[in-house]
Amino acid sequence: MTDSLYGDVIHVNGQPWPYFNVQPRKYRLRFLNAAVSRTFLLYFQRQTGSTAKIPFQVIASDAGLLTGPASTSSLYISMAERYEVVFDFAPFAGQNITLRNTEDVGADEDYLHTDKVMRFVVSSTPVTDPSTVPNTLATVNFPTPSGSAVAHHFEFHRTNGEWRINGIGFNDVNNRVLANVPRGTVEIWELENGGGGWSHPIHIHLVDFRVIWRSDDEDRPVYNYESQGLKDVVWLAPGETVKVEAHYAPWDGLYMFHCHNLM
Repeated sequence: MTDSLYGDVIHVNGQPWPYFNVQPRKYRLRFLNAAVSRTFLLYFQRQTGSTAKIPFQVIASDAGLLTGPASTSSLYISMAERYEVVFDFAPFAGQNITLRNTEDVGADEDYLHTDKVMRFVVSSTPVTDPSTVPNTLATVNFPTPSGSAVAHHFEFHRTNGEWRINGIGFNDVNNRVLANVPRGTVEIWELENGGGGWSHPIHIHLVDFRVIWRSDDEDRPVYNYESQGLKDVVWLAPGETVKVEAHYAPWDGLYMFHCHNLM
């Protein structure tokens, strides 16, 4: 609990550093970070030759399709986050493409080969691929808050060896309900990483939200693949603060929210 558990072997679908044979065409790939503690900054790169990151398109996040494809050359994905991407292997017939992880992400500990995730072996046999990614993917019902004011500020931190939110632990039954939001309300919540050398992927159960602001302490803006869709997990780098606008509907009841570092 005090050191986390990052692991020195990267698995994909239960296999350590696997490879996958693909045709030289577009593929839709679904990513779920099921790691215990590690956040990834993923990118595609040729095995040989140019070391440049290869652009791809993000088409969906936690709650489904984005409004339109978000072009990027790298993708942050923390524990429990989900993204779908379209990668075009057509220009790389007969080559190998490696899905890699950037080193020094947040406070995570790196090992000799944790910069590698998996490899795609692209066939040299040409195929016809008439598919295109539409410019418009979905009409997303973004929540609309009643104003720009922050309704609640929550700090995720550690006190006396225990993880707390605003000083309250989960076992504090009398005080652990930290917000009473009327059903159907849209509120802006400010989520703060209290530091201490940890990163926190914050998961709000049964609530879809839009990431609207980040403190940019590590030169991180709100990325296009965050702002163009709805999410239920957002990653806070060490010392970082984000604002989300969230729609609390349609169910009454107690909703949990927590850091998704499983340790």
